[in-house]
Amino acid sequence: MRLQDLNPALAESFGLSTPDGAVVTSIARGSAAAKAELKAGDVITCIDGEPVHTGADVATRVGMASPGQEVRLTVWRDRASRDIGVKLGAADASPAQQATAEGAPGGLGMAVRPLSPAEKRGAQVEHGLIVEDVDGAAARAGIRPGDVVLSLNGRPVDSVEQIRSVLANKPKHVALLIQREDQQIFVPINLG
Repeated sequence: MRLQDLNPALAESFGLSTPDGAVVTSIARGSAAAKAELKAGDVITCIDGEPVHTGADVATRVGMASPGQEVRLTVWRDRASRDIGVKLGAADASPAQQATAEGAPGGLGMAVRPLSPAEKRGAQVEHGLIVEDVDGAAARAGIRPGDVVLSLNGRPVDSVEQIRSVLANKPKHVALLIQREDQQIFVPINLG
């Protein structure tokens, strides 16, 4: 599913008193969200009883859960709150995965996915992750959608799990080797 952060105007239009939560903008057919009957326009306000402030909170909490695990979402729909259980699918069921959300400690703020064989040929690379969305620390460092992450701290990357394992150690800085068009550059990212 795709999410959008609430702002005061959106919150008011949905009948919410504060702009906390993430509004669902679309649901992929056959996804765990579709099976749980989530709908575009639902506002996720809590996951397993923990408040949701932004879409990054949803990505972080769902990303830390295991495939097959059930999470309880509190959803605001038709000006009323309801709880919905969602049994998570396999991680590869989604075309892009949140590498780490901005709200997470040491978060990069990038949604990435593995390159297809055709994209690898076109970029003339053997491995990498394409950046589909970016905010937070990665955006401040100059990472842009369409960039290809080739390595993290000098190690080639092909999966989100490789990035997560490095970030699990809570480093203060990381260096990404990025390919942008025909150029490769190292981009240092301050994770504070």
